Amino acid sequence: MGPKPDIIEDQVTYPLITAMLGVPKVKDIRGFSDFGYSFVYVIFEDGTDIYWARSRTLEYLNNILPKLPRDVQVELAPMRRPLGGYLSTRSWTRPASMILRNCARFRTGF
Repeated sequence: MGPKPDIIEDQVTYPLITAMLGVPKVKDIRGFSDFGYSFVYVIFEDGTDIYWARSRTLEYLNNILPKLPRDVQVELAPMRRPLGGYLSTRSWTRPASMILRNCARFRTGF
């Protein structure tokens, strides 16, 4: 297990969400925190080029990384789905295989 969800929310999810608010053409931002990890979904306006959106997301993400705790690992999900990717953060001692399983369950609803 990792830190409590409220700690993840305060130290990781909230700073990421506030950083992503400045990204152009963003329609909505959603965050989800749990024990040891968080998900941040950046939803762009219809018609936004996915490669442009990903590059803007990475640009703003690189600006916030130094302000996050040192042991937080942030990654942009690969574009495997027709609707694009999502931003996933992992912190402390959460095993990667567990995160991937949870990502799949969260995205598909199973």
